[in-house]
Amino acid sequence: MTTPTTLPHLVIFTADSMDALTAAPRRVLGSQSKVIPPSAVLPSVLPARTFGFHVLTTAEDVLTLLLSVSPAVLVVEHEGGEDGARKQVKEVIGRLRALGAPIGKRAFVVLWSSRASVDARERSYWSRKGVNMVTDYFPALYSILTSIHAQRATRSIFDTKSSSSPTRGGRPGSRISKHTPGVDGDAEYSCPYCGLEFTISKLRVHVPLYHTQEPGGTVCSVCKESVAGLPKHLDKAHGDGTEGGSAGVLRRKPVNHRQPVFALVVCRRPSDGRFLMVDEVSSQGWWLPGGGVEVGEDLVSAAERETLEEAGVVVLIKGILRMEYTPSEYGFRIRVIFYAEPAPESNPSPTRSAEALFQAVPQLPAFMITIPSPPKHVPDVHSAGACWVALEHFGEHLPLRGREPLIWFPYVAKGGAIWPLNVLGMERDDVVFVPGTGAPGAGFGVGFSVYAEGANRNNRDKRSSGMSQRQIKGGRNGGKERNEENEEEDDRGVEDEEEDEERDYRYAAIDGNGDDGDND
Repeated sequence: MTTPTTLPHLVIFTADSMDALTAAPRRVLGSQSKVIPPSAVLPSVLPARTFGFHVLTTAEDVLTLLLSVSPAVLVVEHEGGEDGARKQVKEVIGRLRALGAPIGKRAFVVLWSSRASVDARERSYWSRKGVNMVTDYFPALYSILTSIHAQRATRSIFDTKSSSSPTRGGRPGSRISKHTPGVDGDAEYSCPYCGLEFTISKLRVHVPLYHTQEPGGTVCSVCKESVAGLPKHLDKAHGDGTEGGSAGVLRRKPVNHRQPVFALVVCRRPSDGRFLMVDEVSSQGWWLPGGGVEVGEDLVSAAERETLEEAGVVVLIKGILRMEYTPSEYGFRIRVIFYAEPAPESNPSPTRSAEALFQAVPQLPAFMITIPSPPKHVPDVHSAGACWVALEHFGEHLPLRGREPLIWFPYVAKGGAIWPLNVLGMERDDVVFVPGTGAPGAGFGVGFSVYAEGANRNNRDKRSSGMSQRQIKGGRNGGKERNEENEEEDDRGVEDEEEDEERDYRYAAIDGNGDDGDND
């Protein structure tokens, strides 16, 4: 089939037989439905003149075609149930990525697999092999294809006709198109990874979509700065208001100062006990959903927002696992680790991409549109995706960004205490009394009483060695010298045991600085 050279080419590699593909069940939130592979649907779904379609069944045919067409989208249909199919898939993806720029880095690779899409270990494995997205959710694939068609580049630094354009150091991605700041609002900048050129708004979509797992550390072709993470840099420094117009394209968007306050979420699905994990950008590994609290945002709202952005799941924050305050010579850091569960019927309605798909192709089977959307599959600036992970899968070839999942997932699975949300509050909030019952995990009152009892016992031990109440409190404040009032109280000694016990309880309730929090 002859296609115009201006169209991006969509190559579908059917590694498995059609029987193997259609027999695989699609598993989403406990529901199952048969998979219809993209090769059977896409040619009739996408509008005319959007892609040049090629459906191939051998590895050599795929590689030969990809050497002659660019840019390209490669969709690999593979469930892994046939001998030799997995080897062919690895060969195709490996040889494609080994080509590097301009061919290997420009191809967006999708693995269509119902088995791999719900297994974080498989997703991690194929990501290391060079797969951009693993999915079996048709609206997500449709969204990707329409986005790639809309964001396609006009040219590349590797094109012969642009070879005379200025470069910096002769490196891919260093070329900056000729433009006049403040006049040319459509200036184009090259992607540092694949060399394709885009306006700023399109570059902000292209980089996290195609290159979200590229290692950090590169030069931004817009502002020429060395940055650790290009996707987030483009989003924050060159976001809305930096492209075109009289302001000029090189003016950076003001970036809000970050607060050292973070909200993390341990989310467990009650139906099967699996935990929600996020595939972090820049190949950092899998971790908890969560991130920084924005200025003016409360902690619970931040936890909900970060989980939706990074994992694509609406959650209900149920309680608190831990509050952490970590001082250092540079300041401090606060982290609150929440416990959450997915909201009932989480994401039951079609996504926006699914609604658009239904309007474009109303004859599609209903289950392809109305089934609940799974955790995030489409990579973006926030994450490469998300997945529900079974506790027994840890340590089995699943790279982790940090140790938090290893600590908190078993803790929750074993029934560890989850503290109520009312332990968090703002200064003007009313105080709600929660009585303790003596049963572990019954509420704030119990935790508070246990803490006070432990403090009393510790202080009694110090008194037995000759230390006074003021010395105990002074020790918490960093060992400051006692003033005359302290020495006077030391001479008094301990006259009333009940009065001391009451004072102990008060000292256990105040914060770590030895004051009640009223002083600024």
